[in-house]
Amino acid sequence: MRCLVTGVAGFIGSPRMNFLNMQVAAVEARQMQLKHAGLSSATSSATISLPLREGAQVRTGDAVTLGLRPEHIELGNAAPIGLTVRAEYLENLGSSSQIHAKTSDGATLTVQVPGRVSAQRGDVLQVSAQPQRAYVFNADGRAL
Repeated sequence: MRCLVTGVAGFIGSPRMNFLNMQVAAVEARQMQLKHAGLSSATSSATISLPLREGAQVRTGDAVTLGLRPEHIELGNAAPIGLTVRAEYLENLGSSSQIHAKTSDGATLTVQVPGRVSAQRGDVLQVSAQPQRAYVFNADGRAL
């Protein structure tokens, strides 16, 4: 089940969903291109392409929020949605680790990965996620 509002999406799960402020760069054929200062992709573009839900209303230039669950983000740049982050602190939890990081615009991002992580505070890391795992919300907090 996909969450339809940011309030529910941010409340469900621990750690909570990450929210990143984005801007719609283009809309075409039920797809939207999003941009963010720290965004990179497998195609080296500073935009990512995500599908629009049936009936969603969005225009080029609109402010949107990208939601990514910590367990759906991986280390490295293998997935199409990529971000460069700086590690703030790490928690090794036995079977998994959480990396608490900041994006280039100061947004907080939590990444949860299996096993132990060798990164340290201040390390610059590449993280990525699959588009089908992403949530996009409009300025009113409703899913697009």
